[in-house]
Amino acid sequence: MRRSPTSGGVSSESLHGYRSYVCEVEELAEGVLAGRATVTAEAAVLDGAPSRALRRLTSRAWRREGGAFFTTSALRDGPFRASLPRAPRSHSALDPACGAGDLLLRWSDRLPVQPTLAETLDTWGRLLCGIDREAEFVRLARARLVLAASLRTRAVGNTRDLQSYFPSITQGCGVGRLLEGDFPSWALLNPPFGTVVAPDWYDIAKGLVSHAAVFMSAWLSGAASGDRLVALLPDVLRTGSRYSAWRETLEAGASIQSIQPLGQFDVDADIDVFLISLRRQKQSKAQPSWWPSPPSLDLSGLGRWTVSCGAVVPHRHAERGPMHRFLSASNAGPAGTATPPPHERRAFDGTVFTPPFVVVKRTSRPGQRPRARAVAVEGVQSVAVENHLIVLRPESGGLDECERLVRVLESEAVSEWLDHRLGGRHLSTLALEELLGNRG
Repeated sequence: MRRSPTSGGVSSESLHGYRSYVCEVEELAEGVLAGRATVTAEAAVLDGAPSRALRRLTSRAWRREGGAFFTTSALRDGPFRASLPRAPRSHSALDPACGAGDLLLRWSDRLPVQPTLAETLDTWGRLLCGIDREAEFVRLARARLVLAASLRTRAVGNTRDLQSYFPSITQGCGVGRLLEGDFPSWALLNPPFGTVVAPDWYDIAKGLVSHAAVFMSAWLSGAASGDRLVALLPDVLRTGSRYSAWRETLEAGASIQSIQPLGQFDVDADIDVFLISLRRQKQSKAQPSWWPSPPSLDLSGLGRWTVSCGAVVPHRHAERGPMHRFLSASNAGPAGTATPPPHERRAFDGTVFTPPFVVVKRTSRPGQRPRARAVAVEGVQSVAVENHLIVLRPESGGLDECERLVRVLESEAVSEWLDHRLGGRHLSTLALEELLGNRG
């Protein structure tokens, strides 16, 4: 579950309505324990109802600001479930950002059941550990696990109180628990996706960093040799140039078993994610690639290209200096060959470009075709180019080479590779350099 990047839980006022829903689920669990109620395989509370209630009872702006999004059943029951061990009958697991307990529920699917509901709950209580900053989410996770155990055992009725079960699912700081190093050999993680100021112990970068990267580094710091982790992470950690040092640190301290891009988290959280499975150990052999190698393209005769972003930031740069034709993402036109509109001109004293060259619009999404929308720019006058365009200049050659490159960039092979290479991020100069063979 995505959580707030702040040091505390989400605000009490914001969760006022959701607190009533949590009480309803607890009442159902208490009814099961007392023999007054039953739960069926179709019970919505064990699937998407907690997430739907959160969307209904809180605003989207608040959920996005606080990062309160529960793991969807599509992600939880598909790729995540496939990454778990086949029969973890005696393995305990920790979710240091457990939310409503979705990942722990999937782990419990493969835990053993005992002759009675009470014995099953005691067994599961020794094997399942979870931490969340928000008390309401901890309460919800415990109640849902009681309901799941009742469904598995097909039993109801018990004399003990709901709060006596799952003592290792508690309110607290997941990062702190990971740094302490006292946790089970398996960890399950869907951490916050927001940014935080890098803690003092986080020596990979300073300033604002991904909260998910901090969680992962905390696990790497506290895990013992042989410990395993399955994590659902924001795709920027897999693809972003800013996190290259983080990826190198992870590779140096863990054996990466698999990396799987999954696309958008859900309709409510517009962020792409990927699934990673790894084992804590120093690694010398080759690791799985964070993204596939560029496709084989017919680049014969095209030579080398200089790749850079346009230099004009319209609302930042004052209009001073020589007058130039101005090319922006809005006036570059559709794919093909174009001349900068003669009426679009501006003063600019920074870097300008002389045609022929190719521009590619940076803004793009997976599934968009072509993913790289390219235009060959012709003419003889210097052009000031907006920073929302990437400029590819041939080190030799002319307009024919530019037009040919446009056709290459618009191929399906390139679009598919960019979807995997960048996920939901916009196009980058680094990705285009890799595609053209400028970098390994």
